[in-house]
Amino acid sequence: MAFLALAVVSDGLALLGAYWFEWDSASNVIDRMQAEVIPTMVHLLGLAGLAVGLAISDPTAAPIARRLNDGEKGFLGVTGWTLIVTGLSMKLAAMYLMGIDNLFDYLDQLYVYDTSIREFGFLDQGVGFAVFGIVLLVIDYEGKIVRQATFLMVGMAVAVVFSTSKSGLLLLVVPFFLLTRTLSPKTLKAWSRLPVIAVVGVLFIIGLGIKTQIKYGGLATIDVTSENVIDVAQATIQARFSGSGLYRGYTHLVNRLLEDPSKRLDFAVAGGVFSGVVPRFVWNEILSVEKPEHPFHAKGELIHEDFIVDEYGNDAPTLVGFAFADSGFWSLGLYLTLGGMMLGAIRKFAVSRNRNVLVLGPSLAESGFMNILYDGAWGGIVIVISWALVKLRSAIKLVGVRRIVYEPSH
Repeated sequence: MAFLALAVVSDGLALLGAYWFEWDSASNVIDRMQAEVIPTMVHLLGLAGLAVGLAISDPTAAPIARRLNDGEKGFLGVTGWTLIVTGLSMKLAAMYLMGIDNLFDYLDQLYVYDTSIREFGFLDQGVGFAVFGIVLLVIDYEGKIVRQATFLMVGMAVAVVFSTSKSGLLLLVVPFFLLTRTLSPKTLKAWSRLPVIAVVGVLFIIGLGIKTQIKYGGLATIDVTSENVIDVAQATIQARFSGSGLYRGYTHLVNRLLEDPSKRLDFAVAGGVFSGVVPRFVWNEILSVEKPEHPFHAKGELIHEDFIVDEYGNDAPTLVGFAFADSGFWSLGLYLTLGGMMLGAIRKFAVSRNRNVLVLGPSLAESGFMNILYDGAWGGIVIVISWALVKLRSAIKLVGVRRIVYEPSH
């Protein structure tokens, strides 16, 4: 919600700045503001539906905070290593299946790789799992600054280098904040000092400026001069947070669907939530059916001001746009209320005193609930693997204890 609020506020401030400081003609700015009135009312209505859903399923929400004992920290450690090994193996397998056998070829062909990985896209999600596992290890080593620093640096390298996203560092920053705030406030406090935040901010700008050049031009086109890196990073950030960024695209989506209801996606969004769980190779090779495309694949005519369509990209509708696109106000109220009820139920289950579980699932400002079942399925698999490994480790320790008891050394 903070990410979503940032998109909304940055759009509004950009319009006010254009009006106050005359960056654009007054008539053009006023026209743009008027065009956002109805989408903003729709946006508030959608968020109200989400709040109603949360209130229905979890009316007395308790704060999410937990003190971990040594056994629970050990389980986090096992889970962290499970995620790291699983995630990196998935990513390496995806690269191999795409015919890439070294890191330099991967970076040099990053855009082609990103637009061609659909067949094995589920394997490419391994980077996020690996980074998430690294954050769990950081929590496991609470109070051990050197080890935490080592894992955080490794996490930054994995997130920036291996992800296809230009802002890969967010794969580390967001889970780090959410998990430490919940499970390890000491760790959050230790790493939230102003110098650390400043360093991370500088690294984010540098990484964004360089990674964007790599993605769209390859290794040969990199210009690492400070001025160019900052300019590229600034342009990339403006594509999400500015008067022509994420929220602006949402307003175009709502206005165009209201003007021409025939452009609605007719429950393709709801279908995508469920079809996305099944990997593409299962659809193609086992079911012998072409997997349905992402419902917002190449939908630039609905979202972009100039109607430009990226035939390889999935456009970002925002949380409310995700729900509105299927059937207007009907799907808006239904999807976000049900989504809120689902999140509230998960939250209530997770913080119940007789549960030993932590649930962290995606509800993203850019894409709504598109990936929640997908990541939930992978989360369930990881939980089972981690539980089995913990039981195996306990069994091995028990065997060792019995040998010491029954076979004393000479």
